Parts: sequence; C-alpha cells; structure tokens
Amino acid sequence: MEYFHQDDAQFLVAVDVTTVMKTRAAEEARYRARIKLTRVDGSWRVSGVEQVG
Repeated sequence: MEYFHQDDAQFLVAVDVTTVMKTRAAEEARYRARIKLTRVDGSWRVSGVEQVG
C-alpha cells in the first residue's frame, strides 16, 4: 500500500504469470502495476492502472 485515505487509495501489485501452450515451451513473465482506487457511493472502484518497472 502506498497510501490509503478516506476516499482514495493506491497500491503496488506484483503478478507472476506462466503461459502454457501445447505448441511451445511455457513462458514466464512478471508484471508490476500501480492500482488507484476511488470510493464512489460507498464502494471502491478502480480509477487507474499504470504499469511500472
């Protein structure tokens, strides 16, 4: 968590992905993203996604 306020928040998320196909070897990738959330009518909504390093 980078920050968390009453009506908005921002998190860094890391995801490891393995793609498997019958025709070739498995491929691995690592992704990192900054996810921005905004509270709208009491519910949290994703208001932005930015791929980072």
